[in-house]
Amino acid sequence: MADPTTYVFDADGLILGRLASASADLLLKAAREDRDDKVIIVNAEKAIISGSRQSVLDNYH
Repeated sequence: MADPTTYVFDADGLILGRLASASADLLLKAAREDRDDKVIIVNAEKAIISGSRQSVLDNYH
């Protein structure tokens, strides 16, 4: 069993969906290799939510 790795993402200026996809990809690869990797996301409040305001509110509010 390999040593766990901690990945740190700074969400400032990143698109939320792509950030989620990248972090999920890392965690899924770690699970396949039976590792306990961790993902830490800092500045999550500064991530960019793309799409029109109305569609975001309709889908997620």
